[in-house]
Amino acid sequence: MSEKKVGQYWLAGNGVTNFASSIVACVALAFALHYTRGIMIPFVLSLFAYFILSPIRLFFMKKLKFPRSLALVTTFLVVFLILFGVFLIMSSAIQQFVSGYSVYQAKVVYFADQIQDFLSSFGVPMEDIKLSELVKNLPVMQLFRGAGAWALSLISTTGLVFIFLLFLFTGSPANKEQDEVNNSETGEPVSEVGKEINSQISKYLSVKLFASTITAAIVFVILSFFRLDLAFVFAFLTFVLNFIPTVGSLIATVLPLPVALLQYESSLMVALVIIIPGAVQFFIGSIMEPKMMGRSLNLHPITVLLSLMFWSLIWGIVGAFLAVPITAVLKIVLNKIEGGKYITAWMSGSMEEPV
Repeated sequence: MSEKKVGQYWLAGNGVTNFASSIVACVALAFALHYTRGIMIPFVLSLFAYFILSPIRLFFMKKLKFPRSLALVTTFLVVFLILFGVFLIMSSAIQQFVSGYSVYQAKVVYFADQIQDFLSSFGVPMEDIKLSELVKNLPVMQLFRGAGAWALSLISTTGLVFIFLLFLFTGSPANKEQDEVNNSETGEPVSEVGKEINSQISKYLSVKLFASTITAAIVFVILSFFRLDLAFVFAFLTFVLNFIPTVGSLIATVLPLPVALLQYESSLMVALVIIIPGAVQFFIGSIMEPKMMGRSLNLHPITVLLSLMFWSLIWGIVGAFLAVPITAVLKIVLNKIEGGKYITAWMSGSMEEPV
């Protein structure tokens, strides 16, 4: 049966039955993914880390003629040194911020008193409310303890990702003495679907990494020029949040606002710290990045938004980061299944019948 006839059959008499079955299957799959998130999240993260790190390992093997094991160890060492350097810089910035906590608290108390006086001048009853006392009693240390617990959970997840990565890199068949260097110039899988997934996901991740790095570097220079506290932390968060489509860049833009309000007395400085990085985010995210990406993923904005909502519901913040590449992989797989081209056409925003 031809692809077109299969699609017409699905949409005709058996459409309701197939649609209901698909809904039940999707709900069951969503429940399974949510229930097994403790294992699935590290595994999926390791898969995408594999896409990112494979070109680095191949560089050591092909260009520098490193043995396979040495190339793998060198790759992990480079990644560890980068992450350790970021950790040291962020720790230093956070410690500096914490050391000046009393100064920030005094400014917040002052703002609270100003707000209370302003509301009282308009007849709002504020006699029984002391905003400054509420500010002083904020459980700041509990928040730091919660951040510490989150950091421990992150370290545990990173350990699982490392274990999965190790098996992915060393898990090629034992009877193959040669690896990706001899199998193909790019290390791509042999199958057609695997090649397409490798090509599109690698391009997406490389473009995202490049665009996010450039954006974070420019934001860091801007915030450092204005001498904003935690400039490196905000730049790093900009790099990370840019992987979340649509809302990530907006969050990264407004994140420095509370610190800017506490640090600067001039409203112009506060506006510049938000507007200039926001303009950089808009230019790179809306103009430069789409031109670099081209139509490799070919996902409609509504599809991206729905996938963001779905995977955030299933896997939380990690699902938000992985929403686009996971959806792109599903689109590639569905495109190879009978009747699946109708679904992928909808995902691309095309209302025309696929040929």
